[in-house]
Amino acid sequence: MWSQQLLVLLPKLKGRALEVAARSMRTTASPRTLRESMEQLDAIGFTSADVLALARKRPTALTVLATRSPAPMLGMLREQLGVADPGALLRAQPTLVTLDAPRVIAAAAFIQRYVGGPDKVGPFVAANPQALLWRDDRKSVVAEHLRLLGVPDRAIRSASDAFPQLSLLTSASNVDRLWTFLHDELRLSPAALGKLVASYPQLLGLSLEANVRPKVSYLAEELGIDVAKALIRHPQLLGLALETNLRVTVEYLRETGVDVRKAVERHPQALSLSLTHSIMPSIEYLRSLGIERVGRLLTAQPTILSLSLAANLEPKVALDDA
Repeated sequence: MWSQQLLVLLPKLKGRALEVAARSMRTTASPRTLRESMEQLDAIGFTSADVLALARKRPTALTVLATRSPAPMLGMLREQLGVADPGALLRAQPTLVTLDAPRVIAAAAFIQRYVGGPDKVGPFVAANPQALLWRDDRKSVVAEHLRLLGVPDRAIRSASDAFPQLSLLTSASNVDRLWTFLHDELRLSPAALGKLVASYPQLLGLSLEANVRPKVSYLAEELGIDVAKALIRHPQLLGLALETNLRVTVEYLRETGVDVRKAVERHPQALSLSLTHSIMPSIEYLRSLGIERVGRLLTAQPTILSLSLAANLEPKVALDDA
């Protein structure tokens, strides 16, 4: 029985984890292969305790170790990627144990696009072990779902370039909920949604209930903003923290006399600016010039807030005074 053999090899693995591991074993699985795999891993410092910890979280990892030697994958890490200590890599990201050599090759090819060449892949992976779990987003579950929704390939490519973590999303259910909400409730067209994905792909990783819906409600109900138009111009609004960012910035602008609804509809990017490093210094500077109705000015010209104080506002004022 697989359960008996596993109890001998892995005496601390019990309960549900053991049941899942035993059930996942295929006919090609071998106690000898599992034993040899563990010996190979132990030789690089990934001990039986590390295997047990991984097995408790991902019992099917034992199926991989019982059907395939990790030696080719370890050789790939050493010889082609130049990873000096594969054991440290696996301890930092234990799931890598389940990868085979072709998957490592594919991940390395994908990583090259972001690090500037094959010679930089090894050092990058050593510092970021999770990068070996990246995949070409154009082949991911989420990318395929976006394609079915009519998002152009160029938009998907742009999203994958800007947000490599897209490939780590193993389910399209959250994307589908987001898409339905933005399409049905905000009346955003498929073309507009495609542009949103291309310009702010991090949107696909946001929770509808915990992130997107509360912010949309706040912008629409408390500020009276046309959220659809604001998101088309600046979808990054959905990535801002509601309590510690949006509300605080809005309250400060209101205290300054800004009509926030009008200002945001004209320049939604204003809400993404740093309150302490951008908005407050700019407003204090405008006041120092003797401008009494700063709020009225910023309501009419909110783009002023996006100007750099040192590089734009101060030189312009000095030029006007000359």
